[in-house]
Amino acid sequence: MYNLNENTRYTLRSLVVMVIAIIVLTFLFYPLFSQSDKPIFMVYDKGTADSQILKTDGSNVFAISQFYPKHDLEGLTCVDDTLFLTSGLDGHALSSFYSYSNYKLEKLFDTPFMELSSLTYNPTSGKFYSFADEGTIQGIVEIDRETKVSKLIFPDFKHSISALQYDATHNIFYLAGYSSLYTWKFGETQLNKIYSFKYGTEIEGMLLNYPTLILTGDNVTHALELNLEKQTLTYSLLAIPSDIEDLSYCVKGFEVTVPESTPTIVPFETIEATPINVEPTPTFQAVIVPTPEIMATVEVTQVETIIGVPTYCLRR
Repeated sequence: MYNLNENTRYTLRSLVVMVIAIIVLTFLFYPLFSQSDKPIFMVYDKGTADSQILKTDGSNVFAISQFYPKHDLEGLTCVDDTLFLTSGLDGHALSSFYSYSNYKLEKLFDTPFMELSSLTYNPTSGKFYSFADEGTIQGIVEIDRETKVSKLIFPDFKHSISALQYDATHNIFYLAGYSSLYTWKFGETQLNKIYSFKYGTEIEGMLLNYPTLILTGDNVTHALELNLEKQTLTYSLLAIPSDIEDLSYCVKGFEVTVPESTPTIVPFETIEATPINVEPTPTFQAVIVPTPEIMATVEVTQVETIIGVPTYCLRR
């Protein structure tokens, strides 16, 4: 047996501790690192209303758009590699619904609501959801991109909501406003408070990677991660700047599944034959009438023999 000195034993112990720490960290942050192949898109607010679209791979942040002055883009979600956004305009004008693709921002339509402060997507129905945070109509809004119709599905004047995420797996909404986190399900009559952040934390952006909520905000210098099951809040390792209005992974869009048609085999019906009285067709027989032979009767008339009498001529 080899005798190891104290330095060697210390080095081995350090290596063992390091390996164990790496394994533990891998399991702790697996939900986050497992998404490393999926970039996160963000909308960044410079000043009061100048907006820019960013992307991060977890370590670096890239600008993928120009600045859009006075657009005040608030909500963002990504479906089939296309970004969809809503505008806020601080309640001074109606909010609009935008798309961003191939480095082009396009306004698709206006809505009858003000300050659509966030945006999330339901992949099981193809509908978008936001929260109208200003104006005479406030609450959770459903947006249909195909029909360009947006409607209020849950009125709420009690809460100011700036972040919204839909969890299709558990059929539940997560909403954040100022320093509180709420949940809501279809059919419920009120928001349910499930968590309170420390004073001064103003949540504006939210990204769900269950059971983790990644949170950003005005007074949040680092992104936060809230474990919904353990109710623990930690700093995120993601490279995300401050003043991010909303952020999103890209998801696959809703597809209408048309069931394959199975051919229906209809058995033949046995039809009893009904006798039909058919008058017999008369048979025509050709009757050949022989042509009568024409018998010519020749009467032989006896020719009389006339003996001429000589005629004498007298000369003088």
